[in-house]
Formats: sequence, C-alpha cells, structure tokens
Amino acid sequence: MRLDQLAPEILHEIFSNLSYRERLPAKLCSKALNAAATGAPLALGKVSFMEYFDEFDEANQGVSIVLRTDEFEMNFNSPGYKSKDTLMDVYIQNARRRHNTETIENQEIRDVARKYLRKLILPTNVSCDSFETNYRYTANFLENSEIIKTKKFRVLKSGKPQNAGFIHGWLPHLKPSNLRDIAVYKSDEDFSFVGFENGLSSLNTLHVLQRSSLNDNVLLSLKALDIEMEQAEITANGINTLIQRWTGQSVPRGSRFVYYYVAPTGRFPIQQLVQNIHNVSLWTENKAFIPIGSDRILIVYVDSKAVHVECFKK
Repeated sequence: MRLDQLAPEILHEIFSNLSYRERLPAKLCSKALNAAATGAPLALGKVSFMEYFDEFDEANQGVSIVLRTDEFEMNFNSPGYKSKDTLMDVYIQNARRRHNTETIENQEIRDVARKYLRKLILPTNVSCDSFETNYRYTANFLENSEIIKTKKFRVLKSGKPQNAGFIHGWLPHLKPSNLRDIAVYKSDEDFSFVGFENGLSSLNTLHVLQRSSLNDNVLLSLKALDIEMEQAEITANGINTLIQRWTGQSVPRGSRFVYYYVAPTGRFPIQQLVQNIHNVSLWTENKAFIPIGSDRILIVYVDSKAVHVECFKK
C-alpha cells in the first residue's frame, strides 16, 4: 500500500511527528500527502526574525533581514549591504549545510522577507516555542487577523531606526493563550503594552529591561513569579501589595521580582515596602526577612538602583 492510500487520520498522526524540513518532500508527491503535511500540527522550535544594518554604510541603504529556525536560515540582503551589488540576494541554508542563492529584482526586501515569514509561522496548524525579533513592526506588515502562536516572545535591541515602525507593534499578533514568557531587552524606544495588558495575565515570566508603560495595575494583575522591570510606573505601594500577596500565597522558592529604578535614592523605603505584613524581621535599614510557610523565606532588599524581592529556602 502506498503512503498516500492510508486513512487520513493515520497520515495526520504520522505527519504530526515530522519536522518542517521532513514534510517538504512529501508535499510534492500527491494531493493527499500535501494535505496531510499542511494540516497536521507543526511545532517549530525557536524562530528568529532579525534586521541588521551595514555599520559602514553612512547612507543607511544596506540592510539584511534574517529568518532563522532550528532547521534553516534565510538571509534577505538588500542592494548595497556589505557589497556593491545592485540586486537582492536570498540565501537559504538548511541543517545539512546545503544552500542556494536566488537573485530577485524589483522587490522591496521587507516585502520578500514578510512573505516567507507569513508562509512559515502563520498557518493555523503552526506554533513555535520562541519568537525573537528586533524588527520594528510597521503598519499592515501582517493582517489584523494573523496571529503568531508562540510560548515565548523575545525583543532584542534594534539597529539603526531606518523604518518608521515600533517594536511593540508585534503584540496584537501574539496569541495570549499560548504565551508564557515575554522578555524585552534594551530596545532603543519605549515599549508600550497599552491594549495588551490582559495578554500578560497568563505569563510565567515577564522581563522588561527598558522604559515601558507598565504600572502598578499591570503589576498586580500578573500571575508571573519571575518579574523584572526597569523604569516603569511602579510605586512603593504597588510593590508592598505584591509582597502581601506573595506572602499570603506562600509562593514557591525561586519566585522573584526585581525593579530597576533611577534617582532619587530613597524612593522605596524598606519600611513602606513591608508595611502591614506580619512576622517581618529587619536585619538592616534596607533589608527585611519575611517567613512564609515552614520552609521558605521572602527576602526584600533595596539598594541605590533596584528593589529585590525573592523567595529562598529557609
């Protein structure tokens, strides 16, 4: 019996266990195999969509966009990127180190990169463990209904601000029910979560290491137990409420909250952070210990740059 003569449910089960690259040959064999390969759930690992600029190009004309997965890499190099070429090259390399290069004329590089990105991660059967980008999202880059189903969303520092987009423009295209971790690392623009606050409620981890729109209301709506924030609208009262909640919930060891703030020193007095909490012992003027349960202790520590709240074994 030929493979494409198997029952659809059996084909579905077979292709559910195949990777993106392993499915490609089967798509060319028959309509039945193409349907099975296209419809079966596909779990990608890490997907990266990054934009790079030629640091020696003072005219800011050269740009390269890289779409990378665990199985292959595609490079979209515009005219002028680290060369004097006048055409765009698309370089594809898979896990077997084979590659091919195509030259494409009269197309905008971001349009070509978008086409391949959409084809890879936007089909309804596709999800990924991690989506990482430094690309400034521009209006209509994706359709309003197009959703990226990822567990982790990573934002890395962008290059030259060549387009008029915003990195936080990706947020409306993330599926909150899939999302568990968000990390924003030092982008060159303020990061706005306005309109996406409800999408943060199911996170396990939230790290936003740059200025953002986060405030006390958002902080206190989080279920995450690994939180880092920098230069947000967080107050001592908000942190105190979080500490009261964590002591009442007897959070597990390893739970942590860190808030990096700027001057003036003394914005977060330790007494205010631990007010209305029972069984507090102050060891120094900037450190407090709060027993929770029989085997854990919550340590609250304040220095000139950050507030630390972390749960340790007693």
